[in-house]
Amino acid sequence: MKEMDTLSIKELEAIALDSSVEVPEGFGQSIRQGLDTLAFLEESAVRPRRIRYAAGIAASLALLVGIGLGVNGYVSRPKDTFSDPQQAYAMLEASFSLISSKMDKGVASVTHETEAVLTKTNEIIDKLK
Repeated sequence: MKEMDTLSIKELEAIALDSSVEVPEGFGQSIRQGLDTLAFLEESAVRPRRIRYAAGIAASLALLVGIGLGVNGYVSRPKDTFSDPQQAYAMLEASFSLISSKMDKGVASVTHETEAVLTKTNEIIDKLK
């Protein structure tokens, strides 16, 4: 093999055309397989560039869509639902009244439970005296 590296192109052509040199059986098939492997490797070296290019485009589109949806949601602000200020004030009072009644219920239940615990604690303290 080292001898072939030192030969010139003309000498290699002369050896190839010499019919007295016997070529091993299956040698052509192994050369074809080697060339196919080399072609595959060269082709696969191009694919990562295409994948990176496509991934970059997809990321850019996703970013633009995200920004577009964010800006669209930010721009649309809620509008007033009442044209009459007195009607809006009446609705506000009704809302506060509802919140107040719910808070009163919650505080009353907590107070009742707290009173029961305090009563029980006072009874225990009185027994200890």
